[in-house]
Amino acid sequence: MFKKYWQKIRTDLKVLRDGPPGQRFQNFVDYRLEKRGKQQILWRLLTFSSGIFLILFGLAIGWLPGPGGFVAFIGIGIIIQEIPIIAKWLDQLETGLRSCLQFFKKQKSESTQ
Repeated sequence: MFKKYWQKIRTDLKVLRDGPPGQRFQNFVDYRLEKRGKQQILWRLLTFSSGIFLILFGLAIGWLPGPGGFVAFIGIGIIIQEIPIIAKWLDQLETGLRSCLQFFKKQKSESTQ
């Protein structure tokens, strides 16, 4: 049972990783919607519910040493997967960060010459 679950996670991560920069997150949201098919509303509700639960649980145990804050961030990550506008923002952020990285690499190579 767990092996099948981990294989699904690996497939999802491969789709996200192999997407073209600037469209990676939007393609992932489209992939998830297509994969769910007719049960889309039920899965979105379950995903949002589990994300909210993890956020609240993370906030409740956040004062304890250990994984409290991380649990809340995982919940935020789960919810973010369901919101197409955030996927668009993440794509824009990725292309902007890549441009900045190229700029700084170019500046560094010019300064060493």
